[in-house]
Amino acid sequence: MSFRWLAMTRRGSWMSFRKFILEEKRDLDSRILTIDAELDHIGTLFVEYEKTTDTKKPNQKRKRFYVTRNSTLEKLLKVYISVGGNPLNISMFITPKDIEVIENDGNTYYENTTMGGVVAPLSGSPSEETYTGGWLNWNKDPKWHIGNAEIPMSKQLWAIKTIKKSRAWTEKEIRTKRNKIEEKIIKLCDLYEQLENERELLEQKTRSFSLEARTEFSIQQTLEYPVHLVDVIYWKQTDGVNGDPDEPRLLKKDDIYQTREDLSSSKDIQTRTHHMNFWEDTYGEEYPITDL
Repeated sequence: MSFRWLAMTRRGSWMSFRKFILEEKRDLDSRILTIDAELDHIGTLFVEYEKTTDTKKPNQKRKRFYVTRNSTLEKLLKVYISVGGNPLNISMFITPKDIEVIENDGNTYYENTTMGGVVAPLSGSPSEETYTGGWLNWNKDPKWHIGNAEIPMSKQLWAIKTIKKSRAWTEKEIRTKRNKIEEKIIKLCDLYEQLENERELLEQKTRSFSLEARTEFSIQQTLEYPVHLVDVIYWKQTDGVNGDPDEPRLLKKDDIYQTREDLSSSKDIQTRTHHMNFWEDTYGEEYPITDL
């Protein structure tokens, strides 16, 4: 199948892939606009936490939530509330990336999301009266109530049987009025985050390319940069850099967009041989039509 390779390929496969990705760049702007429209359609949901009076950092007490008006998330939340649901019960980290860090007097930093949007196990200390290693750093962890005590199996079985009796007749209602709506809301929030990441990746590929600025991180994220790196493996100028035939030349921006025929017919370009995982086409062009 096409484009299934990563570490090893021949010139024909690289040229086919090279042509494909460079042509796909023409659709970057339209893809970004489509993602922006989808993000507006989904909307955002943000939970606000109460802040402590001394440090002004958010604790684990949720106060209110905000949602984009006329969005899909708002419509789902209206349905959820109409059947008795509380949006603050869906998730403590419905948008964990929504963190605002503010410097105050050069020392203090505030975060909108409690615990930085991350639930992590504690390391614990041997000097503790009750060892907290492995406990989660949020108050809902049962360890903060029962410690390291082991609940007898008879107590657990009794609780399971009792709770099952209390909810068995409402399983469908629990699923339709709570679980399914909550799952849709969480999935939409996850989709929003995935689309944001995709848009950021696409925006990196739209930035300008310059061989003179190869050390800059932003340039290394462009589409042309990796294309250029592989191109200099397959082609080099016979007189090299500063007339040294052993030094590979750096392709210019215009060279990157040349056709396969232009590159193949260029007399001042020859194949490099010290990359064993990039090899030449089959001798005599035994497979002239396919790229495999």
